[in-house]
Amino acid sequence: MILLLGFMFPLICYGTFFYRVYMFNMQVKTACQVGAAQPDLASAKTAIANYIAKTKLVGINLSIPAGNITTVTRATKFNVPTGPSAGNQTYDVYYLQVSGDGQIDPLLPIPNFFGKSIPGMAGPLPVNMTTQVYFENQQAIVSGS
Repeated sequence: MILLLGFMFPLICYGTFFYRVYMFNMQVKTACQVGAAQPDLASAKTAIANYIAKTKLVGINLSIPAGNITTVTRATKFNVPTGPSAGNQTYDVYYLQVSGDGQIDPLLPIPNFFGKSIPGMAGPLPVNMTTQVYFENQQAIVSGS
């Protein structure tokens, strides 16, 4: 029984770690969606900073520096079947890219697990996640606002 508890307790702690990784991912993704709904890039950076300041989760330390909030341009081709501009057309689509840096703390730090130090169990694990969302106000990016 003691041996079973010796293995189950660390597994439960490690299971909560993966839940926190998922919550970190969702926090970065939601911050990107909040920023992409803003009228321009400067407003997006402010909205993301406000969102991160308001949504602190236990065991998750997230920071998104302003330099990690950028736009990405992708050329997209489409076919216009009829009309004066029939044929293949190319236009640019802009995405907001957010990269979040942070640390995920274990539920209960276990400094020595059978003589090994395992990241995410002995102390916080540094993580970085990047996500992109379609920027809703395409004209603001094109005009440089």
